[in-house]
Amino acid sequence: MDEFDRALRDLFTESLELIELDLRTVIAYPFGETYGPFGHTHPSHFYIRTEYPDWLVKLRGEAKRSRELFIDHDKVTYQEFPDLPIWVATEVMSFGALSRLLPAMAKSDRKRIASRYRLQPLTLASGVHHLVYVRNLCAHHSRL
Repeated sequence: MDEFDRALRDLFTESLELIELDLRTVIAYPFGETYGPFGHTHPSHFYIRTEYPDWLVKLRGEAKRSRELFIDHDKVTYQEFPDLPIWVATEVMSFGALSRLLPAMAKSDRKRIASRYRLQPLTLASGVHHLVYVRNLCAHHSRL
């Protein structure tokens, strides 16, 4: 049974990496195009604003902790640091943070993203939340 579960986790992990990468791109590009590079730092661009301050604080913390070379470049390039352009921010935010960003976005933005996957916005947000849970199970070698 352990061998089967390990193989299943490997398959899920490989697939989830592709989904996560695509989702980061599908969120970052149109968001940046619509609201500008730092549009995610303005609560007015979001539908759900109650959790927004905590989300932004955590994102800034992730930027400060990141050891990625491209973050070093952004530290000297953008005076807004620890705020990062959305296309960089989506690279450093956890999959969980990305899953919390999606349902907080404006309805039109959620609709545009969900249409890529031929899903309703609520279905996509719920599905991504579940994918984060499965990804964490895989990352911690738990049974699926």
